[in-house]
Amino acid sequence: MQRFFLLAVLLLMLFPLETAGQKTRARRASPSMADSLRVVQLRGHVLDAATRDSLPGVHVCLADSGGKPLRVVQTDGGGQYVLANVPAGQYTVRFTCMGFGEESLRLSVTRQSGRLMLGDVLLHERAALMREAVVEGHTAELTVSDDTLVYNAGAFKVQEGAMVDELVRKLPGVEVDENGKYTLNGRPVTQVLVDGKEFFGRDMQATLDNLPADMVDKIKSYDRQSDAARITGIDDGEERVVLDLSIKRDRKRGWMANVQGAYGTHDRMGGRVMASRLVREQKVTLVGNAGNTGGNGNTTSGHAGLTQNYERENLLKLNGGLQASMRKSESVTASTTESFENRRAAYQAQARRQTSHSGNLHLQYKAEWTPDTLTNIILSPDFQWGKGRSGGSRTGASMQRDPLPLVDGLADVLEGWSLVPDSIRVNRRLGASHSAQDNLQASGSMQAHRRLGKRGRGVAVNVSAGFQRGDTDNDSYAQTDYYLLKAAGGGDSVYQKTQFNSSRSHSRRASARLSYTEPVGRQIYLQASYQYSWRRSGRDRDVSSIFGLQNSLGGVTRDNYRGMTHLAVPDTAQQGRTENIYQNHNVTLQLRIVRPRYLLTVGARLQPQRSEVDYTKGARHHKVTRTVANASPTLNFKYRFSKKEQFNARYHATTGQPSITDLIPDTLSDADPLNIRLGNPGLKPSFTQALHADYRKSVPDLQRTFAANVDFHATQNSVSSRTEYNELTGGRVTTPQNVNGNWSGSAGFNFNTALRADKRFRVNTNTQASMTNAVGYVYRSRLAETVKNRTRGASVRQGLRLTFRNDWLEVNAQGAFRYSHTHSTSRGAGRMDTYRFNYGGSVLVRLPWNMTLSTSIDEQCRRGYATSSMNTNELLWGFQVSQSLLPRKNLTLSLRAVDLLDRRSDVRRTVTTTARTDTRTSMVSCYFLATVSYRFRQFGGARGVSSATTSRKKDKARRERTRLVEGSRRQKSTKDRDAGT
Repeated sequence: MQRFFLLAVLLLMLFPLETAGQKTRARRASPSMADSLRVVQLRGHVLDAATRDSLPGVHVCLADSGGKPLRVVQTDGGGQYVLANVPAGQYTVRFTCMGFGEESLRLSVTRQSGRLMLGDVLLHERAALMREAVVEGHTAELTVSDDTLVYNAGAFKVQEGAMVDELVRKLPGVEVDENGKYTLNGRPVTQVLVDGKEFFGRDMQATLDNLPADMVDKIKSYDRQSDAARITGIDDGEERVVLDLSIKRDRKRGWMANVQGAYGTHDRMGGRVMASRLVREQKVTLVGNAGNTGGNGNTTSGHAGLTQNYERENLLKLNGGLQASMRKSESVTASTTESFENRRAAYQAQARRQTSHSGNLHLQYKAEWTPDTLTNIILSPDFQWGKGRSGGSRTGASMQRDPLPLVDGLADVLEGWSLVPDSIRVNRRLGASHSAQDNLQASGSMQAHRRLGKRGRGVAVNVSAGFQRGDTDNDSYAQTDYYLLKAAGGGDSVYQKTQFNSSRSHSRRASARLSYTEPVGRQIYLQASYQYSWRRSGRDRDVSSIFGLQNSLGGVTRDNYRGMTHLAVPDTAQQGRTENIYQNHNVTLQLRIVRPRYLLTVGARLQPQRSEVDYTKGARHHKVTRTVANASPTLNFKYRFSKKEQFNARYHATTGQPSITDLIPDTLSDADPLNIRLGNPGLKPSFTQALHADYRKSVPDLQRTFAANVDFHATQNSVSSRTEYNELTGGRVTTPQNVNGNWSGSAGFNFNTALRADKRFRVNTNTQASMTNAVGYVYRSRLAETVKNRTRGASVRQGLRLTFRNDWLEVNAQGAFRYSHTHSTSRGAGRMDTYRFNYGGSVLVRLPWNMTLSTSIDEQCRRGYATSSMNTNELLWGFQVSQSLLPRKNLTLSLRAVDLLDRRSDVRRTVTTTARTDTRTSMVSCYFLATVSYRFRQFGGARGVSSATTSRKKDKARRERTRLVEGSRRQKSTKDRDAGT
């Protein structure tokens, strides 16, 4: 007890001494005790001095008058920072960021309380860091940040002068199919952005083909919401997968230009130009390219565009541009088709030669205005004009069975038609067609959002309208020899018809949407929206024809029919007029819960729809009205385990309208008597439900990432076809019908890691699986019944890539295997399995004298196709060498060899509910190409900028800092005078 008493006395003795010491130090720091109660909140904004872009991640250090650090914060994504509870006194604020010079401000805080705005602070990038350098290290290829996959572009080596397209094709999980469609982990990529902004709208190929790969710092992939969902927070189910290209910081200012020209064997040629200029808040980019090295080598294309980006922070954003494009192509295809139901004409062969020429002009803009902190307004006008011409000829034949196993030495059915036994012949046909199209469309939308008094409360209005007008002229020639149908005078029956038709189409649409958000609890919001959409479309068709014997008597053939219009007479059986009106209502009610770990949105959607079809053809008149209503729940759930690990799940439903041609209740065209298609005015709108879930995780220390996703789609009232076959002619008549039971599902998994022992070695594996179920109808005339057919497909793909990479060498070894299984319930269909597998490797070497060498070799194998010519082993070998010249490597010379062994071919399989088709397309794949590239760069504060320019910028920055400090001092003097008064 005595011990505790002595301890208490000692504490009482020390307490006054400590208190006195605190008071003494307080008096040294400030004139009075009242000053210690004066605390303010310091706010400011940090920007890049050259580009005026906001700088996130800048360290802001508050130090006392002696230089001792008191507090350190970082700027947020918008470059803003806050230093709270700063008492009165003398301070120094220091701003530091990697790659930038340090800036500092001296402040005297004297106000009672509240906020003190320090204004904008400009950081200048160090010129030494702007120069090109080779940095040794082992950069992670892929990381996860919240709901975003982030690819480090520097981890993927490409040749000098390569475009972004070549870089994107190397990303783990990215696949490009035969049609040039991009998918990422099994999901289609629909748009490419540049620094989060649209670049030539949704024309992603224009961005991939015109942007140099060496400009890109990172490539982000995420689900982008529509503008309405982004502003209001109400999920409208319109999310899409995008790739967002982050441009290197030193490429965001000054002048930059790239010019490239190429010429090679087989008259391969190409040219490309890009010029970009950034002046403060505005960036203007001009791009253009033309050449014939893309696709299968049979296409010549050109593109030119001018785009503008202007941003005045927290006030106005402008983004848009004008682009023009042209495309000219010629293709030669050969196909074989096996019919599941039409056993009388079970096997078909066809050869087609097609040419096309098209041009397009597209103007679009997007303006986002924020007049105050509570209001956001977005305007988006869009204008398109297009013109196209196409033509071609075709030869085909139908047989009761495949003749190749029956006739020795028969390699091509059409070229060796005389060798085909008469007993299996059904028909032989010759045809030609030409068409011309002109199309004009314009649209615009306006969205306004206003935050109301209570935090989280807001109202939004969306209005859009547009029109479309098109003119199409078609002419065709068809001759069919029937071997099972005899003519009146004996012998085989022959059908001939020449047709000329002109159609005009038009449509108008309008929609309005009202959305409201009300906070009902802590970070809980009730959201409601109503949308009304209206569309009216029409089509007029005038037809004239040369019938039957008039073709023979008039000397009409496949080669001269276009000049025989004087023999044509009106074809009243094919003329008609159609008008359609659609009205859709969409009522959505959602509850949105926001928590630090998760975001949950649940709700329900009601979609009543009404459609009217008014059709007139000769003396016949049809008018049909349909009304349907669909209801579905909505769900959007995001769970964040950490910044590097996240799970997402989303469910939504959408509706679709039948095309205008599907609704015409009569023969659309009888120009080809073996393929007659009727319309169906009773078609209902389709209703598709979609479920998506994905999981992503990144382990930065191990440079390891996981990405898994699952998708499922099911459609009610899907538009399929009812097919009726004619066993004498081998022809068919198809009619669109609503069916239920169509669904598809897919799953994917991507794993990317560096080896723990040596991070120069990397492993990437990608697994994709999918299943489909398609339903259709077939009418069997012998049984006088309509039978439902079901075709199910499954596909599995496994890919593996091993990589070694250091600062001068990259070696890749990869392999992939794809198995596709299709089974149809149609009689005679059986199982149809195909296999594709490939394996090979590539090497890229950067030599010290600025030379880059690369080569790749790949073995591609196909099995399970209809003919032996399609089941091939193809060894593909190519190489490229490039040399950079001049002190800054501005000039690059390169030589590229593509498919040196000339083995590549283009083979595809298509399976429907009634048939299987294998198609082979001719291509020019083997050629050499010599390229000359020159790049010009002039960036503020970097090499290539005159010292006078750099000096002027430094003087301007110095004057800016002086102005800020003097402004702070004047503010202090004013406050002192006010206090004295």
